[in-house]
Amino acid sequence: MNLFSFNNLTKSRSGRLLFNDISLGMNSGDKIALIGTNGTGKTTLLNMLCGRLEPDSGTIHFNRETRISYLDQQAVFTSDDTVFDFLLKDDNPVFALLRDYHHCVHGSGEAEDKGCTHVLERMDLENGWGLESKIRTMLYEMGINDGEVLMSSLSGGMRRRAALTRALLGDSNLLILDEPTNHLDIPTILRLQKILQKTDQAILLVTHDRYLADEVCGKIWELDDQKIYSHEGGYSAFLERRAERLEEQKNRQLKISNILRTELEWLARGPRARATKDKKRKERIYNLMDEKKIDTSRDLSFSTNEGRTIKRILELEKVDVSFQDKTILKNFSFEFLPGQKIGILGPNGAGKTTMLNLIAEEIENAGGTVAGVIDRGVNTRVGYFRQLTPKMKDLGVIEFLKETAPMLTLADGRNYTPTQLLEWFQFPKSLHYQPISTLSGGERRRLFLVDVLLHNPNFLMLDEPTNDLDLQTLSALENFLTGFSGCLLVVSHDRSFLDRTVDSLLVLDGEGGVSGFPGSCTDYLEYVEDIRKREQKSDSLKEGKTKPEKNNYRKKDDNGPKKLSFNEKKELSSIEDEIASLEDEQAELENSFSAANPDPELLKKNTVRFTEVGELLEAKYARWEELSAREHI
Repeated sequence: MNLFSFNNLTKSRSGRLLFNDISLGMNSGDKIALIGTNGTGKTTLLNMLCGRLEPDSGTIHFNRETRISYLDQQAVFTSDDTVFDFLLKDDNPVFALLRDYHHCVHGSGEAEDKGCTHVLERMDLENGWGLESKIRTMLYEMGINDGEVLMSSLSGGMRRRAALTRALLGDSNLLILDEPTNHLDIPTILRLQKILQKTDQAILLVTHDRYLADEVCGKIWELDDQKIYSHEGGYSAFLERRAERLEEQKNRQLKISNILRTELEWLARGPRARATKDKKRKERIYNLMDEKKIDTSRDLSFSTNEGRTIKRILELEKVDVSFQDKTILKNFSFEFLPGQKIGILGPNGAGKTTMLNLIAEEIENAGGTVAGVIDRGVNTRVGYFRQLTPKMKDLGVIEFLKETAPMLTLADGRNYTPTQLLEWFQFPKSLHYQPISTLSGGERRRLFLVDVLLHNPNFLMLDEPTNDLDLQTLSALENFLTGFSGCLLVVSHDRSFLDRTVDSLLVLDGEGGVSGFPGSCTDYLEYVEDIRKREQKSDSLKEGKTKPEKNNYRKKDDNGPKKLSFNEKKELSSIEDEIASLEDEQAELENSFSAANPDPELLKKNTVRFTEVGELLEAKYARWEELSAREHI
């Protein structure tokens, strides 16, 4: 079923043409990543599809069966909204019923009241308890344990999780997600990836996370040069096809140059010669002259000259950092040296940004306390690319950068002006004199990056650098970091970016502890998964769920399934009782959700257990099927 199609769309912003006369459509089950340089109009196109913006020209047609859930880049809520209030802001009648239910339980606190009694009756009739259980389960999976906490009190990462939960809860057949991984930690991104892989909903996704795009999406839409291109396959296939397209354009440009040289020679012969030629030939010449040239600067890379070689960057000795009663770092010692490329991992709230602020000497200004020794090298120059783009003077782009530095010196001794550096980071000349206020959020972020690099740092700190940067800029930045000879410290949730830029990790546990890991982000995730599997196997052995075979050295027969061993027969005879017991517990828990005026804490506890029982049952069912199939061999 076709969900929507747009035809001949054209849109401008602040006098800039974003896209011109573009047409495409999307069907049920499609999973598409929308990719393009910052400022090409990705978010604008999403807002048009959601009815928030009108095109300058063209049409958008939706199937009457299309139902959209939209994840915006910023969650919108009021100061007194709890997480549940935020999740239930929908016209869905069952959502409205749940809002009334939460008002009864957490508002007046008098569920016996006549109105609240009616609400509880409706909860029974309209399957409100099922939705309540689903919401609590999803919040738990997203790491939010309290639905009554105020949204305004949550960190950026937690707000993003709540917003994702809201988008995934909706009864939609089309998910439109704008940078869903922003502010999420890696375990949450991996959970989201599995959800998006399994869902039957169609997905239109704007993301800088290349692993996510590759694992989830089977098609790429690329906005480039005011046009839109559709590529079959994931992100890896897109890169191959894009390279082919650019090569074709380059070849076409060469042909155009050859034709123009011949035709311009003809035009130069004089009026008599030109008068004898076809008018259409003249029109063809002028059309060729108007064709845009390929911007070959897009894929360039460079590295800075960090100045004279230095031996010491920064040393931390027995450093403690805390905010009120929250310990962020405890007895932490580390020496940062030139050439190190280190990534920082840890759950949201563990203190990753705090570690960067510590080095930037900004902890006390934020209300924290620091103890220990921080010894900075005499020639250390810190460049700090913060998670939030600072407010910039509303100057022209070039004017703003020239206040920073007139020149960037590269490792090979070459000098580059701000103008040349802007072109390196995807700023066309048409933007160089634009006021900063007219730039998109991603373009301002990119300008901030150029500003940081112009200071020639030898200790470069990047806090979530992939947020709001397009993939071409990330590629240019990765190339830059490959040749960077200073010390690099990166906080990022982007697995691909970390794999390409760092060779060791500092892992924060959220309780003040820090451990080192020599390897990439993928190496670390595989290491953690291996430990989890070994612990799971160990626990299973302790509980008697499985028994190791005695003769493991015995040659295995690969010609089919084996007969049940004595221990497996005993397991089969008991597993049905275990399944029955779990099913009874599941039914009791389900009944507890429909109890009148339930205790919120007990409800939360039961919801967590309900999820655990479901997972145990799934494993038991699978094991029973396996053993039953081999029972009569």
